[in-house]
Amino acid sequence: MATTNIELDIENITGVADANDQFIVSAQKFVVASIPKNLLKFAQTASSASTDGSAISYTRNDSIIDVQRSGYSCKEIPFSESIWSTTAGSLKKATSSFPVYWHQNDGVKIAPATDGSNAGYIFYVSSSKIDDDSDLRNAVIFHAVSSEFSKLASSKITDWSSKVNSVSPESPNLSTPTISAITVASTTLSNIGVPPTYTSPTVASDSNGVELSNITQLDTEDTIDDFNGNAIEFDQWWSTVTHLIEGEEDLELASATLQKISTYINAYSQSMQNRLNEFNDANVEYQAKLQEAIQQAQIDAQKAQQQSQIDATDAQQEASLLLQKENQEYASKLQKFSAEVAAYQADVNQEAQKVGSSTATASFYSAEGKKYYDWAQLEVSSYIKNNSKMISMAMASQSTAQQGR
Repeated sequence: MATTNIELDIENITGVADANDQFIVSAQKFVVASIPKNLLKFAQTASSASTDGSAISYTRNDSIIDVQRSGYSCKEIPFSESIWSTTAGSLKKATSSFPVYWHQNDGVKIAPATDGSNAGYIFYVSSSKIDDDSDLRNAVIFHAVSSEFSKLASSKITDWSSKVNSVSPESPNLSTPTISAITVASTTLSNIGVPPTYTSPTVASDSNGVELSNITQLDTEDTIDDFNGNAIEFDQWWSTVTHLIEGEEDLELASATLQKISTYINAYSQSMQNRLNEFNDANVEYQAKLQEAIQQAQIDAQKAQQQSQIDATDAQQEASLLLQKENQEYASKLQKFSAEVAAYQADVNQEAQKVGSSTATASFYSAEGKKYYDWAQLEVSSYIKNNSKMISMAMASQSTAQQGR
């Protein structure tokens, strides 16, 4: 169907050189989808005939107005009941006067099956008939114009980064002179030997080979052993005294035994004093070496501190000189950087103005697109309202005429 005038109107409104054909097709489909089918009978179209029982290929099921077999309108049934429409004896079996149809595999199937004498057709609304001669042409124009303006708005939306051609300058770096690490000589203590340790005198082992830690350790047997085998078991002496006093009540022998114990303790004390004297002599010698080492370490530490101060002063003076070279070079780089920033800013400002202008244009196109879409909706609503009113009046007039008969 001709849409030449529709295309020209779209181009005149939007200013595009060539109206998009797909926008027009979409607009036609929009109109058909928005209006009840009983108000679009002028756009009715018949499909190719089915004369061999085959399904009629058709995918736009929402725009079907009628399905006929040999002039009789078919009743639509669900696919699940299609088996009964062809089963002999079924109450739901279709007849030539009461045919049915259902949707099957993107097509329309009719029962009883079509043949050369009983052709089947689909009558549907063709959106292509909403053309130059249709009362709904303005709705098509406005909807397509809305799409054209939306496309124009999208084309004006630009990426900021893609508009700026220059590269932002890099800020100069100020090199920091390196100061060598200041080391301090070691001041550890040396040649002082090992601190002396005190060793207590030991008590001889008993006859069983058990080492006694002190002379007052008691034998767990708590019995008096015979003289021959246990005379040197000092741990037995205390049990012996206890036995002589409490068991034998022989105070004379008990006194003699206590005298023996006292003699042994005196000998042990003398040995302990000798060991202590040895420890004290060794400790005096060690303390003397320690004090000498501490004094030498203090002298070494003082020398190391003085040397580190001298090294630090030298390093600071060297760093100060290096920094004064570096400062001159940095000042030159900074001046160059300032000039590059100014040029870059000017470029950014120029592109920002372009982007701002494009954004304003995109906003205008977007607003125009919404306006024309609303107009397309209004055209459809008005058509539905006016034609529904006319149909109602015609039906009322027809009913009145029938009653007058």
